[in-house]
Amino acid sequence: MDSTAPRPENERHVLVVDDEPHIREPLAMFLRKQGFDVLTASDGTDAAAKFATRPFFLVISDVHMPGMSGLDLLATVRRRSPDVDVVMMTGDRDLDQAIESIRFGAYDYFKKPFDLEDVRLTVDRVVEKRRLQRSQGAEASRAGDAAGRRVLLRHAADTVAYRGARVLAGAPAAFGEVRAGEGTRTAAEILSHVGDLLDWSRGLAAGRPEWREAKPSDWDGEVARFHEAARALDSVLAGPEPLGAPPERVLQGPIADALTHIGQLALLRRLAGAPVEFENYYKAEIGPPFNRPSP
Repeated sequence: MDSTAPRPENERHVLVVDDEPHIREPLAMFLRKQGFDVLTASDGTDAAAKFATRPFFLVISDVHMPGMSGLDLLATVRRRSPDVDVVMMTGDRDLDQAIESIRFGAYDYFKKPFDLEDVRLTVDRVVEKRRLQRSQGAEASRAGDAAGRRVLLRHAADTVAYRGARVLAGAPAAFGEVRAGEGTRTAAEILSHVGDLLDWSRGLAAGRPEWREAKPSDWDGEVARFHEAARALDSVLAGPEPLGAPPERVLQGPIADALTHIGQLALLRRLAGAPVEFENYYKAEIGPPFNRPSP
């Protein structure tokens, strides 16, 4: 992150929320040195009031605070401004709540005490994600026709394949049985669901919109199925036949869901002590899954 470069208005304002000054103030100072305009709040109620004062693009909040909790604040932010990203901070005692926050719309979380370099990388990912979203939106707007929308849908599907391959490569032994907590799906079950979503995407694109929920197999079987499903989907999207469904709906439905679940698998890699190596996906050369090497 270049701290000397001016930041656009929609990527400038950050709200830092924590009831502990020795956490809140150094973090705010660090972000100001990175070029951000930072406001701080000592609890969720104070944060909710300040959130209405300017167009924040990012909120970094503690999970456990007196009064309005970080999860309550997350719900408030998501309700008022769904496009604002939220990153949670947590100690070991609140780790389960931080993980739960991802399900409710938080972008990510980091544990206390945290390394400022981890904070920088997390904020970098938020900024790059938002820039990619703007770029994709502009590209779709310029295209303005079925061919352009199809190209964008294909790239989104290839992004699922690319990021999925990154998460699956080098997964530790028995990773398929890892889960976030009691009653949640294992990694193999999540990956099986991703395969179902890719199969459904292919069916929609081919004009055969049938949902089929496959019985999860072992981890290696689900990995092989994921790669095959990605190739099959790309083959349909690259073909000459007209799409059987509006590309925007395929993207906003099963493709977006699949990308969310790939993020869940990346989170489980972290919980398993084998995090996926950081990559700036904005700079990644993403193409069809059958003509590029696996990561």
